[in-house]
Amino acid sequence: RFLQPAFDDIRYLGVRSTVVGFVRAADGAELPAVLVSYDPAKLTYKRLLGAFWRGIDPTRSAAQGQFGSAG
Repeated sequence: RFLQPAFDDIRYLGVRSTVVGFVRAADGAELPAVLVSYDPAKLTYKRLLGAFWRGIDPTRSAAQGQFGSAG
């Protein structure tokens, strides 16, 4: 679920849906991903990015449990 709750918390502002999963990098590694569908008439991209940045710790890597998927 990693980042999904951060976007679900602002659903009332224009987030329509969230889908979580993984994407495959060029080196074959699987990286966590979240697809966010939102209404740009209700929610600006800047505010959407604000939810992203509040939901992560940029000093940690995914291997350290950045998105809650480690361990």
